[in-house]
Amino acid sequence: MATTVTAPERKVSAAEAREVAEAAREQEWAAPSFVRDLFLGKLRMELIHPYPESAPDDAERARRSSNSWSGSCATRWTPTGSTAKARSPTR
Repeated sequence: MATTVTAPERKVSAAEAREVAEAAREQEWAAPSFVRDLFLGKLRMELIHPYPESAPDDAERARRSSNSWSGSCATRWTPTGSTAKARSPTR
C-alpha cells in the first residue's frame, strides 16, 4: 500500500495573497490593447480604424477555404432546420 505525504497547509492572509498577486502582475505592456484601454476608459480608435488590409495571398487563401466549407454547409444544413426537426420529438 502506497502512502502519500502532503505538505502542511499554510494559512495565507488576504493581504499576503494580494501582495503576491500584485508582484506577479505585468508591469509594462509591450503591445497596445484596444480592449484593455477601453476597460480603463480610453477609446483608442487608431487601434481599430481603419481596419488593416490583409495581404493578397491571405485573402485568396481565405476565399478558397470559405468556398470549400460553404458547399459542405449548404448540403448538410438548411435554414429551415429540417434536419433538426427530423431528430426532435413531435408535440
